[in-house]
Amino acid sequence: MNDTDLDIRLQQEVKTVDILYQEAFEEFSSYKGYSEGSNKLLRGMHSICGQRRQENVEAFTREVKVPLSTAKQLIILSADKYDTVFSVTQFIRKVCLVNLNEGKPKHWPMDLKAHIIDHFLVSDREINNIVESKSGVWSTILGFFQWVIWLIGF
Repeated sequence: MNDTDLDIRLQQEVKTVDILYQEAFEEFSSYKGYSEGSNKLLRGMHSICGQRRQENVEAFTREVKVPLSTAKQLIILSADKYDTVFSVTQFIRKVCLVNLNEGKPKHWPMDLKAHIIDHFLVSDREINNIVESKSGVWSTILGFFQWVIWLIGF
């Protein structure tokens, strides 16, 4: 299920649970505990929604394990050409996106692909080490200028 469908379903379930709570405890709505219980219930529901979104991204990531492993090999081979965290991260995103634009994930929404790539950047230790190896004071300064140029569109 893509992110949009999941979000719609989760929002609908949160609304349903909130309505059921209001109907069940309507007689107690004037008490302080009613609003505290409602807030606690909604916080718990939002926590569960966050867990479901994370599980959804992990499931999609497992689905695209082969394209991401191909991207990882390309990244490892070419990462030395990039000097800053910004440039290597942009390179990683582009390589992953190219590999996700083939096969099954080709028709997936762009935001889902972005979530999958973000999860891949954080969860893969080798990729994380490559990004961390590019950090430093000079890299940060140079990366800032690269970001500004990228933002302007040159």
